[in-house]
Amino acid sequence: MLLYTFHRLDDLSLKRLKHLKSMNHDTIIVPCFGVKQNIYIPIIFNVWEPVTSFINWNCLRPSSIFRLNEIFNKKLELFRRRTELNEIGKIIRLNNMILYYDFTPMGYRNLDLSMIKWFSNEGKKLDFEYCILYEYDIYTTKIIEDIYDKYTKFDAAFVNYGIALPNWYWYRYPPGARGSTLRWLKKKGLKPLIYMCSPFAGSMVSKNALENLVDLNLPFGISEMRLPTVLTALGFNCGRLDFPKVRYRPICSKTEVEDNLNNGIFHPVYDFIENRAREVNKI
Repeated sequence: MLLYTFHRLDDLSLKRLKHLKSMNHDTIIVPCFGVKQNIYIPIIFNVWEPVTSFINWNCLRPSSIFRLNEIFNKKLELFRRRTELNEIGKIIRLNNMILYYDFTPMGYRNLDLSMIKWFSNEGKKLDFEYCILYEYDIYTTKIIEDIYDKYTKFDAAFVNYGIALPNWYWYRYPPGARGSTLRWLKKKGLKPLIYMCSPFAGSMVSKNALENLVDLNLPFGISEMRLPTVLTALGFNCGRLDFPKVRYRPICSKTEVEDNLNNGIFHPVYDFIENRAREVNKI
């Protein structure tokens, strides 16, 4: 199944969702709308984005503060954006899907927690074997089953999965994340070794793995470090997704996609190229 994550409903995110649905008739697709948090605890107002974001992110370390921000975000935004959120839900229903609203603090850095929260609330009721984190700026030219079939021998699979090295961008950021993760591992008697993926987009996690994560109080950090590390330490068989066109930057251009249709999956893509995507199934 696909957890389709997006944080605004515009032409790109809606057309990408429709394209995904039209190509994958036999796959469960759950649109997951990340409701952006505008007021944080402790810094309520965004004075200067880089500094404010850094402080608020680091203040999410205690689980109590994280939960408080989540509750605050949900109550405030459901009140403040009620009409907008209802309209988005209505549009999704018109496309025969049910929208899930995600209020995870710093959601774009905690996508693994968003996935686990969705599973705890809704996903465990569904019949599926694997959940794929599909961001709105992913573009696929093959059906999902064809792209991921060879990876179903794993409990989870990630882009660029492996042991984290000091030259990795997220190795020391956010400050304290690696230390928090190592302490969490040691406390549980698990091997203190940090793993990584990069980016988190396209990650695949089995239902069995998700069931084992629901009741865990996971460490402070970022998706790209936390989930590969925790699952590996818990003994799950994790693999590396061979997706050469899935990356942070540079953006995948329309020309690059059209010249490499057989790669199947691309990220990030912001061009409208839906008509060409179907051609790969005829090759």
